[in-house]
Amino acid sequence: MSQKTQVENIVKKKQVNITIETGSEEQLVFNKAINILKDKLKQKDISVENVMIIVRNAMEVVESTQVKGEQQKYLAVNLIKKVVVDAPISDEKEKLLLDMLKEGVIGSTIDLVVAASRGQLNINKVQEVVMTCWEFIKSKLKR
Repeated sequence: MSQKTQVENIVKKKQVNITIETGSEEQLVFNKAINILKDKLKQKDISVENVMIIVRNAMEVVESTQVKGEQQKYLAVNLIKKVVVDAPISDEKEKLLLDMLKEGVIGSTIDLVVAASRGQLNINKVQEVVMTCWEFIKSKLKR
């Protein structure tokens, strides 16, 4: 038997699985990031009380991607939204968390963390952002 025939027989017997991901580059990054984030959060409750843990984990996942600049915040917010929508939580809790996203509370928090990490914090600005976030949360909790 020739060497070529032996190689052909080996190749025929070998099963090879190839996965081809399709979609835009942004969608591929999002899909990979959401899988990592959901894995990080699998033992955590998705709730208002834990929203900052969710934000932190989302920011860590986004930081590990090739996404840069303002797109990082956009990706983090969308990851958090997907986690909230997919979570087995009550409609009321989901609405509150989605309202926090829609009203910019989460986005402002991300901006605050980024500014702090860059040493750009003016403490008076921090107080203003925190008070805005607190007033929003307080108004939602009173309902």
